[in-house]
Amino acid sequence: MKEKRQVNRFKDVMWDYYLTNKQITKEFEDANRGQKAGKLNRREWSYIIVILVCLVLLGLKYFVF
Repeated sequence: MKEKRQVNRFKDVMWDYYLTNKQITKEFEDANRGQKAGKLNRREWSYIIVILVCLVLLGLKYFVF
């Protein structure tokens, strides 16, 4: 009796995802090569502020209280 070869579909999907993202990243880097990094927009600044506030509160929790 011939053994049935197992197919790892999850591995195939992840490998395809990896190759696709690798190609997208390469195209993005080629398109933006030589350009300066842009300034942060409003949403990015709000994320930074929230993260800093959380870090300060964590520091206060462990060092003060």
